[in-house]
Amino acid sequence: MNILDSMNEILPSVQIIFEQKELIEKATETIVQGREKLGEMPTKASNIIKFLNSKSKYELEEVGISDRTATILEVKKVLTKVNLIDQLEERCETLEMQVNRFTNIIEALIKKGLPNIYVINDKLIT
Repeated sequence: MNILDSMNEILPSVQIIFEQKELIEKATETIVQGREKLGEMPTKASNIIKFLNSKSKYELEEVGISDRTATILEVKKVLTKVNLIDQLEERCETLEMQVNRFTNIIEALIKKGLPNIYVINDKLIT
């Protein structure tokens, strides 16, 4: 009976782990989609910024760029998106390590006799 009480205490944590797994999967899909959408734009954005910084105001006006700063800020939005995607990926990796660590502990406890927690199609069934 004590074991079942303990199981009931950790069940919310196990449920949270499954929710986190789902969120990691969704975030991973978003990362892939974001990188696909950006394609070669980050490289082009860096080259554009180098170009803008290497030219004089008059040279830029000749090619139709009247405001260097505004143009650079607009181009930097691409690089900001890249940074956000990278940060999301890092957080997913960190969270995934924590989830895996918790899952390994639960599996070890199950091997030692903890009542099994059934998982069907990544859904928790007690």
